[in-house]
Amino acid sequence: MSQLFVSSVATPIGLATWRPTTAQLVREVSSNRQAEAVPAGIAIHHFTDLFDERTDVSLAELHRATTVLTKQVEQALLGQRALDRIQKLVVDPQRIATPDGRSASEFCGAHWPQFIEVAGGRAEAAVEGADRFGQSTVMQLAALRTASATQAWWGTTEWANRVDAWTRSVWFRPKLKHTVRTSPELLDDDLLLDLIGH
Repeated sequence: MSQLFVSSVATPIGLATWRPTTAQLVREVSSNRQAEAVPAGIAIHHFTDLFDERTDVSLAELHRATTVLTKQVEQALLGQRALDRIQKLVVDPQRIATPDGRSASEFCGAHWPQFIEVAGGRAEAAVEGADRFGQSTVMQLAALRTASATQAWWGTTEWANRVDAWTRSVWFRPKLKHTVRTSPELLDDDLLLDLIGH
């Protein structure tokens, strides 16, 4: 994310941490890749954020699974009643969640029951929010999640910035450039983690 941090919050030990204001987040998402940000934000909120406390899933695996879901959400957004379709998608135990074909329930393992409880609740809240405030409001909130994402997930501004910097500084085959931009779930761990910054 760009360096737009101007508000600070006091921490328990008295140090200041910088956080963007809501207006800055809106401006960043509005001016950068809104169409890509919405599906990524939905995937992050309904899936990726639920893995924060998990240590049995590597960052590379989680990045791949997030990318797979982002692409599925992107397709769901093209149809009618998109949020209803997304609600079904994020709680479907048979949904293909990884490039190697594992289902969502296989990927989540023993955590699946807790996962669907939270993901299902978030998806239901999105549907209710759209009924009350309009779908465009819910989509804008989804896009905002990418501006404050903790990692460079595919579809976020931070991912695009890192890929742009990498492509300017490293020679690579055109086919690899295309894969990095459109299908990072197919990259090997070393390159994917290098792009993520870990």
